[in-house]
Amino acid sequence: MKNTKLVTAFYTEIHGYPFYGHEEKSRHERYLHSMRVLNNMGIKMVCYCNNTQLGLLTDYINKFNLNNITLKVSNLSDSPFAGKMKEIKEKTNNFKFYHEVDWNKLFLLEKEYDESYDYIYWIDVGLSHHGIFPKKYNPNSHLATGMSYDFNTYSFTNLFNEDLFKGINNFVGNRLLSLDNELKFHNVDELNRVLEGNFRFNNLSVGGILGGHISKIKWLIDKFNLMGEKSLSKNVILNHEAIISFIKEETPENFERFVFQTWYHEDTEGMSDFIIKEQIHFSHFFDMINEKHITNN
Repeated sequence: MKNTKLVTAFYTEIHGYPFYGHEEKSRHERYLHSMRVLNNMGIKMVCYCNNTQLGLLTDYINKFNLNNITLKVSNLSDSPFAGKMKEIKEKTNNFKFYHEVDWNKLFLLEKEYDESYDYIYWIDVGLSHHGIFPKKYNPNSHLATGMSYDFNTYSFTNLFNEDLFKGINNFVGNRLLSLDNELKFHNVDELNRVLEGNFRFNNLSVGGILGGHISKIKWLIDKFNLMGEKSLSKNVILNHEAIISFIKEETPENFERFVFQTWYHEDTEGMSDFIIKEQIHFSHFFDMINEKHITNN
């Protein structure tokens, strides 16, 4: 496989001001299980964390012999945008969301930029999740309780294996990956106003996997930083997905895109036949990768 590096992060002790992270224990447990699954891909993956969770994650990685994961510390407060974000939150009494975590994805990609790699991607540490992937990708689905403490609930190792990024690399080619949701889940009017554009936004990029060919990574980081500074200069903290969506609309030729319509999948209970059978699911991207783009190169 072409030389590939993955970057991720684990921040779960960020409750309340100023980061406003999730407080649910279930999310912390899911992230741990999912990280264990991502290790199954056999690709070098760097995982960043706050120094307060370094010991916990070191113990977990050692316990399960997660030999493909290198743990590094980058506190959220180290982000070059963190100080200004805190100031805006105090000034406006708004934006009570963990935007520091989201914007940090590009900061950590920049830390790991290395031209000896052909491809570098950000991947969300909690991506292996039964809410977005069907049972066929989980060999332990018959054992899964659905509870967050149960590894079997998240063990999608039939998907997150050594072939996955072979196929993604082949799909991406010399571009960046953009997984695009037709649902306008961010305020596009505000996005155009703040970043001074006039785009229709038929879809918006999602942030679960970002990056791609090394020739475009530095460009993406520089563009994001410029757009981020423009947003913060107007005392607005845009979501990182919104900013990347704007960048994609400005320079579509730099992105290889897959457009989907719903996060639901074939095993989601209670959905209409239209959603299950007629709409394009997020998981269909991975079906397509498995069917068309995995080779032995």
